[in-house]
Amino acid sequence: MALSLLLLVGAGLFLRSLGRATTLDKGFESDHLALATMDPGLQGYEPAGTRAVYDAVLERVRALPGVRAAALADMVPLGMGSHQNGVSIPGYEPAEGERMAIDYNVVDVGYFEAMGIPVLDGRPFAERDDEDGRPVLIVNERFARRFWPGESAVGKTVRAWGEEREVVGIVPTGKYNRLSEEPLAFMYLPYGQGFRHAMTLHVR
Repeated sequence: MALSLLLLVGAGLFLRSLGRATTLDKGFESDHLALATMDPGLQGYEPAGTRAVYDAVLERVRALPGVRAAALADMVPLGMGSHQNGVSIPGYEPAEGERMAIDYNVVDVGYFEAMGIPVLDGRPFAERDDEDGRPVLIVNERFARRFWPGESAVGKTVRAWGEEREVVGIVPTGKYNRLSEEPLAFMYLPYGQGFRHAMTLHVR
């Protein structure tokens, strides 16, 4: 019951924020989408315990009648703010004054399906993209065209979070912080390689 209430409240808040924007191309599907933010860390859970809680929640929610997909993400789309991380691209020389801080989100396996975001090239995140796997990223088209114009970004290297990461997928450019924003470069970090206690459940 508590989870159902959280989902309903989250859905109401989110759908109100998009009430006048359903016809705009946001880069994701906002219809029939419910959100609920959770933070097991507030109850004293260590990272391993938090992961176990989220695994259990996802298993139960995905088994509910009518649920098509469910996933976790650190940031909520159109949440009026996002994280940024500095990047460097081998072979790319930034112009004078060019900002190399890129907006990003931490998402788990299944996020792109839950949000109705197609993977245009490469692959979505997989279970193997964990802390023992090769460091990876998924980037949007704007990111790919900015740093590798005329080339496929899949397989390219991005230096971020103190290490080299391989681009494994490309997704469309969407709206991330506000509907009025200009198209911006964006990247996604797999939850298995970017642990957070507080995450938002996205359910369709």
